[in-house]
Amino acid sequence: MSGFFTIRSYLLLMIAAIILPMMALVAILAWDYGAAGRRTIEAERLDVANNLMHLMDREIQANEGFLAGVAASLAEMDARERQQVTRARADRSAGRAARARERPARSHLKPRPVTSDDVPDGG
Repeated sequence: MSGFFTIRSYLLLMIAAIILPMMALVAILAWDYGAAGRRTIEAERLDVANNLMHLMDREIQANEGFLAGVAASLAEMDARERQQVTRARADRSAGRAARARERPARSHLKPRPVTSDDVPDGG
């Protein structure tokens, strides 16, 4: 063998010169692909978190509106009840005063005459 470089060594050198840069390129592309996948997953998670936040805010606002309506109706009902109680007290006191001025009280329940509609059929 006359020289250091034989055909076999030239072939190995050629294979190394072609394959090693390709392997480095594949490693760089794989690393970049992994980083892009990680960024995509992070963006999707952020999007899901934002969507959940908006859905929860909308649900809370709906419940808040419902409860505000219930509170308003209860307050209105309470005010109406207070007004009715006040009116009833005023009516009772006015009724007592009117009855005191009237003649002896008459019965409001008068017997109703029996008609043929009141008698059940025999058959």
